[in-house]
Amino acid sequence: MRGDNRPEGDSLTAGQERSVKAAGLKKRFPTHTRYHYRMKFPLLALTFLAALLPAFAAAENFLVKDGRPHAQIIVREDAPRPLELAAEQLQEYVQKISGARLPIHDRIDENIPVKIYVGQSQYTDQLGLDGDQFIHGGFHVKSGDDWLALVGRDRRFVWPKISPRKHSDLPKVYEEWDQASGEKFRYPYPTIWKTHHRELDIHEKDERGSFNATTYFLRSLGVRWYLPDEIGEVVPEKRTIALPEIDKEVRPDFPIRWPNQHARRFGGASQKEALWHWRMGWSQAPEVIGYGNGSHDIAGVTDRDETRKEHPEYYALLENGERDHIKQCLSSEGLFQANLRYIKALDQVFGDKFVQVMPADAYTSICKCPLCEGLDTPEKGYRGLLSNYAWEYSDKVAKEIYKTHPDITVSNQAYGTYVVPPDNITKFSPNFVPQLAQHRHDFIDPDKKKTTLAHRQAFIDMLPEGGKIMINEKYRWGNHKPMYYPHIIAEDLKSLKGISLGGIYEVFRSQNKQKRGEGIDWMADMHLNLYVTSMFWWDADQDIEELLGYYYKSFYGPAEKEMKAFIEYSEKNWPSSDRDPVIIGELFTLIDKALNKVEEGSIYAKRVSMVYDHIRPLQEVQAKLAMGREDVPLAYAIKLFKKKHGEITVDGKLDEEVWSKWPTYKLKDLETGGKPEFQTTFKAIWDDGSSSMIFGVKCDEDTTKDLNISAKENDDMAIFAGDVVEIIIETLSHSYYQIAISPNGVMTDLDRKDDIESRWNSEATVATFIGEDFWSLEIEIPVAGENQGLLLPFNGVAGSAPVEVYPWYFNIGRARIRGEDKQVSSFNGEGFHDVVKFGKMHFRVIKKE
Repeated sequence: MRGDNRPEGDSLTAGQERSVKAAGLKKRFPTHTRYHYRMKFPLLALTFLAALLPAFAAAENFLVKDGRPHAQIIVREDAPRPLELAAEQLQEYVQKISGARLPIHDRIDENIPVKIYVGQSQYTDQLGLDGDQFIHGGFHVKSGDDWLALVGRDRRFVWPKISPRKHSDLPKVYEEWDQASGEKFRYPYPTIWKTHHRELDIHEKDERGSFNATTYFLRSLGVRWYLPDEIGEVVPEKRTIALPEIDKEVRPDFPIRWPNQHARRFGGASQKEALWHWRMGWSQAPEVIGYGNGSHDIAGVTDRDETRKEHPEYYALLENGERDHIKQCLSSEGLFQANLRYIKALDQVFGDKFVQVMPADAYTSICKCPLCEGLDTPEKGYRGLLSNYAWEYSDKVAKEIYKTHPDITVSNQAYGTYVVPPDNITKFSPNFVPQLAQHRHDFIDPDKKKTTLAHRQAFIDMLPEGGKIMINEKYRWGNHKPMYYPHIIAEDLKSLKGISLGGIYEVFRSQNKQKRGEGIDWMADMHLNLYVTSMFWWDADQDIEELLGYYYKSFYGPAEKEMKAFIEYSEKNWPSSDRDPVIIGELFTLIDKALNKVEEGSIYAKRVSMVYDHIRPLQEVQAKLAMGREDVPLAYAIKLFKKKHGEITVDGKLDEEVWSKWPTYKLKDLETGGKPEFQTTFKAIWDDGSSSMIFGVKCDEDTTKDLNISAKENDDMAIFAGDVVEIIIETLSHSYYQIAISPNGVMTDLDRKDDIESRWNSEATVATFIGEDFWSLEIEIPVAGENQGLLLPFNGVAGSAPVEVYPWYFNIGRARIRGEDKQVSSFNGEGFHDVVKFGKMHFRVIKKE
């Protein structure tokens, strides 16, 4: 970048350079670390400088004419960094478009025909333009006969009164926070330093209305930033840029527009990616949600060791009589009062007016203390197990805060076991905002969409007059599936306009922890979902077809029609694109057509190839699917003949003779793939007379005196916090069921077909036996027939006997938990729920002896 702001190709002679210096022109170095400066122009120097600029045409209705500059960018001398960056961006992209480099001044040169006012200044004041009225990143773009104004509200982020600028600052910060709050609360903003980009000296929370205005104007010229790297940038060539006739006030439809990218925080991103964040128009909206004190933030009260020692009553009681030390007891009066003091401390010390009151993560089983007994709602299913419990607590906090601090907003998020709306609240407190967690990609399933929207409407009905919700979306990496859903995004955001503040979206860049955040290949499909989301956050009523039409044309060029066909096919079929070889084949047919349309080595070829490389692993999946599940482990079940083998008593002992007549299958350690430290074996029997499958499982121990038993009643989700054996079954007609058994014989059964349906009852009979150095179980699971899922979806296993032609697919896993030591093993040596890698099972008959 040229520091003197002269157009490329217009050089000053050595004498002219000396004259410029003599006239008093000075270089201005901003405080940020980029090696760039712009000139400060004293009034006496402007006329002299005009003589050095190229001659302008008489017409004053062009910014650029035939590749020559006809305009100057005016930004005030004391411009904050976001405003300064807006002027630099405008200068940079006008030059990329036209070849002309517009000079940046802090006062008008009357010899340059057209003025572009970037941000508030004395000149926009004279024009009666007020950028400060445009909150949430909005702006005003207006033109006159010889000027264009791009103005919004521009303010630097103000760091919290007590804040870390790097991780090593936290010990000192905690000392100051403890002193200021008077209690041992968790410091609320430990990672706020990660939202500051040091190289660019910009903050994710900076208000940047004028930057948004310049981005808007550049988009009107055809510029797009679909991806942060050059491969995602679209810059049209225009030798002439007319001064537009425009008077446009732009206000976003949603103030909170924040995709929180896992593994790539703003402060650690490259300069290109940080600027891309801004160009997408995203905003953490500190004017709405303050500094952003995180989720699950009852932990702000309970996440200190000092609190765990002094107030054990704040924490959930477990079946074994111990306290959880992570999950809270929401019936604790002490916790409630401490939560109120925490919120008031945030306001007093930081002025934070938005606080989340949300229980600990993975809260799957209610506290076992007498005060909490009966407060769960298992009749609502797994997603509603703790709905009344969690929402009543957060609303209770909000009501109490409202009495003394009505300007503080309290929020909770529908999450995990409290997604289903509560039925013990008629109207939320006036200062309450429910946040609704969802997976928009699930809307491709009509039933899931219907359920999500029904839950949403129920929460909306509980809002006070003028109340709003927030959406906490999760955009997941599709594991090489072409996971496009732009129409779903557009439709949903349009329906949310006026009732939602926007939201915080979790964006998962990759499922591979070693590769998270590397490059941009993870965004081969995600970039379009993010782009559509970003544009509809600003204008939810726009035409999605028009938006996509320009995307296909500008991004894929000669492969426009072919990539449109590919993306539209993907949008309809991506959920099955890792399970159906026909769909995979069609995807590659369509992408091959696109590749044949682009010139090798061109930018369009690189963009199509990026998508091709993203889905390439599906070819291997296709080959495996074509072969069937032949490479998965196989286990046989004995076919039981009661006259020959006798009855089996389900007592957990595995002592009937028939158990000894068949091979034993061993589980593999999930980390090593080899023998676990504590071996687990199983056998299976198919009882044709009762149409049931019987599993016998033996779990070795060094001693059974320290078994970790975390549940005492059936269907208690706390079972997964202790020692457990899980049996997972996929029949020909249903995929899949999950049954968990604890050493004490407690069972939790779940239907995993669509989500986690805890109301399903397997109708299984289970028993366990505890020896000195092992524990074992027997479970008899009746199979109710192929149509059971349609007739009685909450009862019994839908399916038929596993025969060689139509086998079952299954997995058996064991988790052995001793404090921080967790050993996990399974039959297939993979994750318990990796459907494609489930083992295969069918029965065989024992030959005559």
